[in-house]
Amino acid sequence: MKRKETGFRPPGSVDGSPARPGMPPTRLTGKQPSGPQKIGDPATDRAPGTCVLLAGALGDFLLALPALHILRHVVRGAKIEIIGNANWLPLALASGAVDRTCSLNDLPLHAGFQESPAGNHPLWRFLARYDLILSWFGDREGLWEKNLRKAVTGQVYVFPFHRREEFTGHVSRYFLETLRQTGMALPEASERPWWPPSHRWHPSPPSHCPGQRQPRGETPRLCMHPGSGSEVKNWPPERFLEVARRLTCQGDLACTVLLGEAEQRQLPFWRQAESPGLAVRSGLNLLEVSGMLSRAPAYLGHDSGITHLAASLGVPTLALFGPTDPLRWSPLGPRVHTIRKEVPCRPCAGRLPARCEHRECLLLIEAAEVAEVLRAMLAGEMPPQSSIIL
Repeated sequence: MKRKETGFRPPGSVDGSPARPGMPPTRLTGKQPSGPQKIGDPATDRAPGTCVLLAGALGDFLLALPALHILRHVVRGAKIEIIGNANWLPLALASGAVDRTCSLNDLPLHAGFQESPAGNHPLWRFLARYDLILSWFGDREGLWEKNLRKAVTGQVYVFPFHRREEFTGHVSRYFLETLRQTGMALPEASERPWWPPSHRWHPSPPSHCPGQRQPRGETPRLCMHPGSGSEVKNWPPERFLEVARRLTCQGDLACTVLLGEAEQRQLPFWRQAESPGLAVRSGLNLLEVSGMLSRAPAYLGHDSGITHLAASLGVPTLALFGPTDPLRWSPLGPRVHTIRKEVPCRPCAGRLPARCEHRECLLLIEAAEVAEVLRAMLAGEMPPQSSIIL
């Protein structure tokens, strides 16, 4: 299942454990340094450090975040650099799980997929600085792993993210299992994303930045994100609007609709719907989005990166699931509720289709049902976690 980017702009501008059901065992060995190195050789002059490569979208990063925090504990004292998509790299730094970041766009990764890449290519000189490379990135043919092992002298583990398709559990467990398969002694730790206190949701929502309380008289603002990386996962925007109107009609709650680049086709619809009780925010970077989410009393969205972000921050989150399976993709967080309609064809097997003729798994979910669940969440009448089947 291909996970696309959220479309929110960056600021300033892959497998398993010992054999278990659904995941065949894989033999993995680290390549150890050997032989004398010349002074000035990047492999000798490097500082001890770990490099993690992850080409996934925002949701994939957030599902990998518990594993990254455990990796931080295991390699304590060593610097961790993550190479990933530029839009979520500031969040990676904010999480405290890594020390440095590098955008995939800034590296000539094409060299790793050539049949006979040059041994002194800048890509290998860059990666030779690290004592440990953990790659949740690769190709089905294995060229990336073969070339990486030949080119660098540090310890190498490659888990191409597509292998998660062989893993039957929650995708966050996939990342944890890859750490186990390296032979690392893993501590007991939370399997939820962890954020510093300044980035967590507060029951008394702050105003503009962590630590500032909401001014007296300001109406709490429910956040909604009516998009995702795939149109086939999206509930109609008209139903989001109906939910907003049902919840804000009394005047004691307002709503903010968050739109990224992937939702720009919805922008005219939402601009026309704007009112004192409904604001539209478009073009925010992910740090700005996380700031808005952290002071929302609740959040509504699809199986999307922004939904994973809201949940990870601790915001009471209601996630609408259609063609994807919440048993594999449910957001991680302390206050997460999923809602779905059981139809014979869901979840979609394998990759998501580009389009679906009926989309009953989503269209049979009524706005009144969603509004009722949100109203119960806002009133504190729901348990911390629930999976609602309509």
